[in-house]
Amino acid sequence: MRERLDGFGATGDARRVLEADAVRDAEAVLDLVDGVEIGRSVTEQQAEGIFLLACLHWYRFQALPPGVAAADLAQAVMLTRLLLTLAPQRVPPSLLALLRTHVPTSSGPAGSDAGGPAGPPRPASRVPAARSLVGTSGPVRSADDVPAALFVQAVTLMGGAERSGDYRVADQAQALLEQALAETPSGAPERLHYLSALGRVHRDQYLHLGRARSLPAAIDAHRESLESTPAGDRERPTRLFNLGNVLGDRFDAVGDAAALDESVRLLGDAARAAPDGSPVRMMAQANLGQRLGERWRRRGDPADLDRAVDALAQAVSAGAGPQVSAVYASLAGRRFVVNGADGDLDAAIDANRVALAAGLSGALGGLAGATLAGLVGERYERRRDPADLDAAIEAYRTAAAGPGSTGTTRPGWGRPPANCWSPATCCTAGTRTSRRPCGCCARGRRGPPTRRIAPCASVISGTRSAAGTPTWPACRPCGRHAPCSPMRSDCCRRSIRCGPTC
Repeated sequence: MRERLDGFGATGDARRVLEADAVRDAEAVLDLVDGVEIGRSVTEQQAEGIFLLACLHWYRFQALPPGVAAADLAQAVMLTRLLLTLAPQRVPPSLLALLRTHVPTSSGPAGSDAGGPAGPPRPASRVPAARSLVGTSGPVRSADDVPAALFVQAVTLMGGAERSGDYRVADQAQALLEQALAETPSGAPERLHYLSALGRVHRDQYLHLGRARSLPAAIDAHRESLESTPAGDRERPTRLFNLGNVLGDRFDAVGDAAALDESVRLLGDAARAAPDGSPVRMMAQANLGQRLGERWRRRGDPADLDRAVDALAQAVSAGAGPQVSAVYASLAGRRFVVNGADGDLDAAIDANRVALAAGLSGALGGLAGATLAGLVGERYERRRDPADLDAAIEAYRTAAAGPGSTGTTRPGWGRPPANCWSPATCCTAGTRTSRRPCGCCARGRRGPPTRRIAPCASVISGTRSAAGTPTWPACRPCGRHAPCSPMRSDCCRRSIRCGPTC
């Protein structure tokens, strides 16, 4: 349950607290605390269970639409009050602020507000059953803890921005967090939470509002938060991840190689420090793999490619989304180009299929579909399995019928690219290198960018043998055969490095 809630806090993905598995987790925690009563002492484990159930209800209340969130608010209030009675030291400022915000009163937590149920009940004598089933613990503070209230307001604003896509409230959230920091002593542990939240707000301003000045501010906030977090602290993996992320943004923005190196180091540290199975570990591995892939493309160090493929494989096996599967497929395919290992070819095919089956769409989905066709075709050439031939044909048909394939001729198509050294040879199929032809340039023709891979037997000036299998023109500088697929052509140009035009 703790990992589920930490994952929601890190990603804002409401599914982590609304899906059926969250209810099952909550029922298991409820079994742990069943029978706890006011007036009796509770164990640390039972107090943790009540705390997690209360937090889950608060998160659900924030994630659900207003019309259906009242039951979760009532449960959250009841559990928080119960925790205040049984183990007040386990109630962090954030829960106190939520309680005060949604149950305002001058004499204690009672009453109601316009957005909540009328007269939430007082603490129950026993732990309530969770009909529908969020945090960090810390020292209890006064109910008048203004910085904590400001923090909760800012987090609530940004949660709404993530759901609506309207990030104009980020400026208000920034002001609230800066005020919370100004009113919090430098040694207080809550200050680090406020800094991390401020760093995320600045990053959202940079990503969604286009403010370049917000990126250095995000880096500074996350760096201060991390540098003040001791080794072994449960929040350290998340803060390593946050700083590694924004340094990767800096590399994307200005090509800062030092920022890329530091991003790789921090994301690797985050993946190693995070518990097995935690969302932070999975996200750190996914981002680490992508950053290592970028560094490999810049420097060509095979160790970076190996680390990238391994990190992405672990992220995919931990449940990363289809975009990560597509990146894994791309880098596994690149490694196949380098070493020709069947295992990488199989992994790239499987990962592309997983990404497409999970609903990957848009330009990335189109590229994954076209690449899948080339990969399966390559495997057929190696193993002669008729099932691969059928799958390759079907994948080509699907890619050709995908979005953007209108069949119309656009300006520039039908002419050999200026740097195509031989119109009769497929020289750069499937690549995305700047100012290089993209697609099959055989016979002086190349397809639209959305059709990076063409059925070469009918396009390249190859012939068919008596058995009906295609034979391909050789890549002339190195003599390697290069059928029109991103694998073979890229192998000829990038891995062999036999000539400036190949």
